[in-house]
Order: sequence, then C-alpha cells, then structure tokens
Amino acid sequence: KYAQFMAVISILLPWVLISIGTADHVMAMAPHLYLIMAQVFMETLTVKLKWSTPVRLLTPIAYNTYRLLSLRDWYVAVFFSE
Repeated sequence: KYAQFMAVISILLPWVLISIGTADHVMAMAPHLYLIMAQVFMETLTVKLKWSTPVRLLTPIAYNTYRLLSLRDWYVAVFFSE
C-alpha cells in the first residue's frame, strides 16, 4: 500500500502540476519526473531479474540522492522565481 500511495504522489502529482504550471515550473519539474520513472523501472527490473541484494538496495539510494538536486531546482524555480 505504501508503494502504491507513493507512486500516486511521486508520478501523478507532477503530471497534474505540469498540465497547470508555467513553462519555467514545467522545465524544473521534468528532471524529477524523469528520474522517478527511471527509478521505478530500475527497481522493477532488479526485482524481476533477481539481481543481488546490494544492487537492489543501492538502486533507490542512488536515484534518491541524485533526485535531491532536481527537487532543489524545482523548489527554487517555484518559490523564488519572479
């Protein structure tokens, strides 16, 4: 249930915001949305192909670490743009 809830928040909410946002906000949101969809794909792939446990554990850690930069850019674009 947690994963499904987070999928709705992490994937569907940015799509809704893209449809109503300004061009600057959309450009700031796009990297986050791309990274979250790539993370979901990779996590599914690592589970289905039964990759080793360290790889399955490091996949979300690596994506979340990298996504923090795009979330910061999104935050700055939304709250500090003129």
